[in-house]
Amino acid sequence: MVLRFTQSGSTSLWDLDVIRRSLAVISWAASTITLMDIGYHVLCVVGTATGLFWNRIETLHPLMGHWANCYTLGRFWGRTWHQNFRRALQMPGQYLARDVLRASKGSLLSRHIQSYTAFLLSGLYHYGAAKMTVPTAGFYGTCVFFAVQPNALLLEDYVLHFAKSRFGCKSQNWHILGYLWTFSVLTYSATGFIDESIWYNLVRAFPVFSSSVTSLFLDLLV
Repeated sequence: MVLRFTQSGSTSLWDLDVIRRSLAVISWAASTITLMDIGYHVLCVVGTATGLFWNRIETLHPLMGHWANCYTLGRFWGRTWHQNFRRALQMPGQYLARDVLRASKGSLLSRHIQSYTAFLLSGLYHYGAAKMTVPTAGFYGTCVFFAVQPNALLLEDYVLHFAKSRFGCKSQNWHILGYLWTFSVLTYSATGFIDESIWYNLVRAFPVFSSSVTSLFLDLLV
């Protein structure tokens, strides 16, 4: 789908209309998640079969959380998206929040200090890896993506607090609006990040099968 919409990477995602851009972002994310999940399950099989990593299959946890949790951006990052580096990213933020700035454990201030620190470190990691591959590129889209996330989380917390205290918005019916919010933020902010990944061949998009239901659907759509 990404190949079709971007004409094998020659067209920027920003040049697409909102629907095609959103579908391209979803397609790229789904492919990335699938590859990560396959690698993780292979590692689990090897680890449990040999006893090198785990002894009991019951101790294994899914790589990704439930997508039903994505009715807030915070739940997406905290419960749904993979947690491979969560501990490594959390520890510096916890130290900064509790030991340096003396923020109370569990407070909103402590939470967002950790959030800003985690996305800063993750952004530096992704930016550094990209610059090592293509030193001449600016990768502004990558920077924007990781800069947007903690600010969107901060805005989300204040809006949720206001909505619950002022209007009592605690019904699950509000989750629909939450899903739209999460989808919109991630789709729009990730466009530049994904666009650079495709443009500079950091992540190559390729069709697994020469013909599929998706390709037939796109032949009718495009």
